[in-house]
Amino acid sequence: NPKKLDSVIKKELKDIKKEYAVPRKTEIRSVAKEIKIDANDLIIKENVIVVLTHDGYLKKVSKKSYSSSDDEMTGLKPGDFVIDQFDTTTLNKLVIITSMGNYMFIPIHEIINCKWKDLGKHISNYVSIHPDDQVIKSFIITEDNINNEIVIYSKLGMVKRTKLEDFIVS
Repeated sequence: NPKKLDSVIKKELKDIKKEYAVPRKTEIRSVAKEIKIDANDLIIKENVIVVLTHDGYLKKVSKKSYSSSDDEMTGLKPGDFVIDQFDTTTLNKLVIITSMGNYMFIPIHEIINCKWKDLGKHISNYVSIHPDDQVIKSFIITEDNINNEIVIYSKLGMVKRTKLEDFIVS
């Protein structure tokens, strides 16, 4: 009889509830807290080679592409040459100093991935730059050197000492 079977099931479930009943340990709220995720936590740490040329071409090359290349020279335009080459990670930041006294702050993970023989992308693809402005020097900011300072000299004899953390742009 289905009705008899249903009543037996109900009785057994009520007995189990009486025997094993425990008050709720979690709190149910109608409003959830806002979850904050740091964007840096989403970046995958990868060892890369970053290359910057005199004409302003910038590229990020994976270690695999770099090590599989037979030629030590990277892809360059005629007359161009490498200013800086860094062995770094995608978690670090690149600062580029220009001839007009400007600087560019570029997180390494935002630089386009290229092959070792590729030309790369011009820095104007990342940051607006005056056509007459040229790259002079660049450096990497890491968690280890963020509290260090650099000294900058101008052609007119101006000197400025600046902490690396002051170059970081939000």
